[in-house]
Amino acid sequence: MNAEVRRRLVIDRRQGAWLGVCRGVADYAGVPVGLVRAGAVFLTVAGLGLPGVVAYVATGWMFGRR
Repeated sequence: MNAEVRRRLVIDRRQGAWLGVCRGVADYAGVPVGLVRAGAVFLTVAGLGLPGVVAYVATGWMFGRR
């Protein structure tokens, strides 16, 4: 019997660059934080623009903190 481990998305403001959103997503997904940051910048520049920035800030306020 394998116990299923549930992970939570938490924001780490101490280790993050601004709000810690990319750091939290990277920790949750198990990928390098640079990859998440590059993806966030690409999506914001390529198409999301202001809604992408608003979503980033909202995520920083909504999720639990470490």
